[in-house]
Amino acid sequence: MTYALEAAQLGKQYGSRWALRGLTLAIPSGRVVALVGPNGAGKSTFLNLAIGLQAPTAGTARAVGLSPRGDAGRMLPRVGYFARAPPMIRCSSVGALVKMGAHLNPSWDNARAVRRM
Repeated sequence: MTYALEAAQLGKQYGSRWALRGLTLAIPSGRVVALVGPNGAGKSTFLNLAIGLQAPTAGTARAVGLSPRGDAGRMLPRVGYFARAPPMIRCSSVGALVKMGAHLNPSWDNARAVRRM
């Protein structure tokens, strides 16, 4: 089975504080999931680690079956990640965000995205 996101004992430490510690999960491809938790729970840290924007202190992360550190050239064209940017989100319609996704991702399936709106 191919997983959209995977983590095995994943952790990120800043100085003496852990932002994320011991996360293990596997999200199957084709599923809709939500990462829910209070501010500071490690949601954004996990996503940043999964796509290679940060390096883990411990464990491993994979997106679409590929390592963000070793396979970024093959992985990134298959991943869409829109980091939290409240001013932009407040000013953008869903349609505008879909257009941006199409612009940023060469393999974007616009017909599929529009059907899911």
